[in-house]
Amino acid sequence: WRTVEVGPESAGSDPGPACYGRGGSQPTVTDANLLLGYLDPEYYADGSLDLDPMMADIALEEHVAQPLDISVVEAARLVKRKVDATMADAIFKEVATRGFDPRKVVLVSYGGAGPAHCCGFARELGVIQVLVPPFSSVFSAFGAANLGQLHIHERSAYLVVYNPLTREITLDIEQVNGVIEEVETLGRDDLVRQGFAAADVQHQLEFDMRYGNQLVQLSVLSPVRRLQSIDDILGMIEEFNATYAKRYGERAAAPEAGVKIASIRVLSWVPSAQVSLRSQDAATDEATAVQPQAAGERQCYFTHDEEPHATPIYKWADLVVGSRLDGPAIVEASHTTFVVEPGWEFQLDAGDLVRLIDRAPRERGARTQERGARSRERGAPTQERNART
Repeated sequence: WRTVEVGPESAGSDPGPACYGRGGSQPTVTDANLLLGYLDPEYYADGSLDLDPMMADIALEEHVAQPLDISVVEAARLVKRKVDATMADAIFKEVATRGFDPRKVVLVSYGGAGPAHCCGFARELGVIQVLVPPFSSVFSAFGAANLGQLHIHERSAYLVVYNPLTREITLDIEQVNGVIEEVETLGRDDLVRQGFAAADVQHQLEFDMRYGNQLVQLSVLSPVRRLQSIDDILGMIEEFNATYAKRYGERAAAPEAGVKIASIRVLSWVPSAQVSLRSQDAATDEATAVQPQAAGERQCYFTHDEEPHATPIYKWADLVVGSRLDGPAIVEASHTTFVVEPGWEFQLDAGDLVRLIDRAPRERGARTQERGARSRERGAPTQERNART
């Protein structure tokens, strides 16, 4: 089959995409996005890096367009469609295999290229709303830096909580509490060695539980830190039943098959100060919607339309809370580029939270069902995947 493949190789940042002009000769997703009109060659990374459309054109022409006997623009569109579909497949795999309907979730998009592709892979999934958090291009690093110290200790176990043959609760409370005390001590000692006071350490108890000999097991948050009586065990079983039913359906719970504990886990941490992203600004509503002035316009190509669109360009610095834009539109920020595809709406909420809403969903459900039948075992690509034939 003569088609385009994206990844798994990456051009990285050095030499980077062909359009960086640093010696890279293989076409990348960034090169395709540039030729589709999504990126401003003179305002990439806040203008710190000039992009060369000619180098992107040469790379796509040589490695994709000529071998497939298509135009460079069609090659770029093919790369865009491929990377969006691949990311949608990866998200579907992670969500659907955990018992959730992808069409009923709200996606959170981050990473440098996330806002440029989220409308594409969200529509592939049938998702109608995407959230883009502040600092989206460094969101993972921000989250890691905002975390407190956390230690997780667990012990594997094979403990029968409820025996269906005798219809009895058979869990040994003293044995379970002994294991809990052991792993709590490990977590507390770890934090004390890091300089925290033992009195400040907090713990959370979890059990990995399953019905009978099922392979599927779920992590269940214990209502109590120590088991004291049969009532605490019954409370644990009820929590497991509720968690299982919420994940797999109300009638999926099967306590009559027996209930077992596979492992005991304790999370230990010390609360710490965190950077808050909450804003005191009023939330966006219809009454405060603002239509900002476009800073310019350029031709952009989108995957579901053959002809280019005269697409208004907006500057992030010109937007205020309540700004609303109808797609197609491009919003250029110093840290990322938002591609608002046709049929989508861009909303800027308080705290620089962006909402992208599909106002004209196409074939919702059909694509998700098809994807469920052919879900692939592969992960989502990063932005700088090499496109090759």
